[in-house]
Amino acid sequence: MADNKSGKDIPGEGHKTETHGTVEIMITAGTEEINKSHKRNFDEFTKKLEATEEPAAKISKTNEGEKIMRFFDGESSVDDGTVSLHVVDMDDAKTATRKCEEFSSKERHKSLVQNLKTGDLPRFTVDEGGKSFRKIILLFFFARDRMSSYDNLMNLTGTHIRGYQLSRMLGHGSYGVVYEATCNSDTIAMKFSVQEEDVRIEASALQLLYYSDISPRFHFRGNYGPFHIIGMELLSYDLESIRDMTPWKSLKRPTLIRIAFQMMKCLQALHEKQLVHRDIKLSNFALTQPKTPGNQVAVKILDFGLSHVYADENGDLKDDPRNLAFSKMKYASYDVCLGCDPMPKDDVIQASYAILYAGGFDFRQKLKSPEDDLMNWKRELIRIPGDTLPLMMKFMTPFFELVGELNDICPVNHSLLQQRIQDSLPEMNASSDLVLTQEDGQPLLI
Repeated sequence: MADNKSGKDIPGEGHKTETHGTVEIMITAGTEEINKSHKRNFDEFTKKLEATEEPAAKISKTNEGEKIMRFFDGESSVDDGTVSLHVVDMDDAKTATRKCEEFSSKERHKSLVQNLKTGDLPRFTVDEGGKSFRKIILLFFFARDRMSSYDNLMNLTGTHIRGYQLSRMLGHGSYGVVYEATCNSDTIAMKFSVQEEDVRIEASALQLLYYSDISPRFHFRGNYGPFHIIGMELLSYDLESIRDMTPWKSLKRPTLIRIAFQMMKCLQALHEKQLVHRDIKLSNFALTQPKTPGNQVAVKILDFGLSHVYADENGDLKDDPRNLAFSKMKYASYDVCLGCDPMPKDDVIQASYAILYAGGFDFRQKLKSPEDDLMNWKRELIRIPGDTLPLMMKFMTPFFELVGELNDICPVNHSLLQQRIQDSLPEMNASSDLVLTQEDGQPLLI
C-alpha cells in the first residue's frame, strides 16, 4: 500500500452507493430531478429542500451561452445526524465522492454552516466560462453512530492489532483509512474500512495475485470492532506523486520507458488470472521500498476494489452483479464510454493514458474537455496515434499503434506491447532496474 493512496468509490452518475452509512442524493447539472439512493429518517430535511424557493441546484444560460449553477453548500444538523452538500468539478464520480468525503471530515467555513430549517441557504454562482463542463452535486447524510465510527477510524494511531502497533496514518478517503503498522522490524500497511464487500473484493484479488509479485503482498484480512481490515505490503510513492514532485511535471524518457514496461508486466499477470482491473490510472501504480545497496525499486499495481474476474476456467464470461456504470468514468477507454464492458484491452488503453500523463501530457486538463471533444480525442488516439500524440510523446508511436489494434476477441499480447515499448527508445534497456534516489530533498526516479 502506498503512503498517499486515495480510496475507492463507485463510479457513475446516479449509481446507488452507500458509503460509511451515508445517504446519497445526486443532482446532475442540467436536470431538476433529485434521485434518492436510500432513505434514512431525513424526511423533514427533504421537505424543506423541496419547499425552498431556490432549488438546491438551478441551471440557467446567459446570453453568451454560459452555464450558471446556483447551489447551497454547508452542513446542518438534523434529527439523526449531519447533512452535507458539495458541488465538485469531477474527472469522474469516484473523484467527486472521495473529495466530498474528505470535505465532510474537515472544519467547514463558518459562513457556510447553516441550519436548514431556517431556510437561509447560502448560495454560490459557478461560471463555466462558456464551457459545458459537467458537475455533480453530492448530498451526504451521516448518521451519528456511523460518523462516530468514522471519527474513530481517524484516531487509531497507537492501537495494537494482531501484534502490530499503528504508528501513523498514511492516508484517508471515503474508502476508510490506511495506517503504517509495525511489529519489531516488520512494517506493513493496514487498510481500515466500514465497507465489508469492498474489503472482500480487494482481499480476494490480492490473494489471487499473491505469487505474481506485481501487487502489494497480502498478509491478512480481519476485523477490529466495526472495521474491516486488510494487512498488506507497505509500498513507497505512487507514480502520480513521483510525477508531481518533478519540477517539470514529467518523467524523462529512459524512466518512462521502464515504467511503461513494468506496467505491462503488471497487467499481464492480472489478465493471466482472468482478472480485469477497470480502474487503471497513474496513482494506482506505486513503487516498492528501495532495496540496498543500489536503491532499486519495482512498479506494483494497487486498488482492486473495482476489479472483476471476467471469465471462468473454461473462458466463459462472468457478469459482475454490482453492475457498475463504467461508461460515466471520464478516463475510461473509448469502447467503455460507448457502453461496452471493460475487458483486458481497456486496462491497456487506460494504462496508455497513464503513460501519456507520466510523460508530461496534461491528461487531467484533457479530461475537462467537452464530452464530444474528449471522445473524439480517444477515438483518434486509437485510429491515428501518430497524428494524435502530443509532440513530446510521438517517440512512443510504435507502442500506441499496437494499442490501437487491440480488440476483445484476440488475447492481449503483453510481450509484444513490451517489445514496442523497447522499440520506442532502442538505446535504453526497457527491462532494466528503476532506482529511487533524491535530488534537492525530493524523491527522484531514474
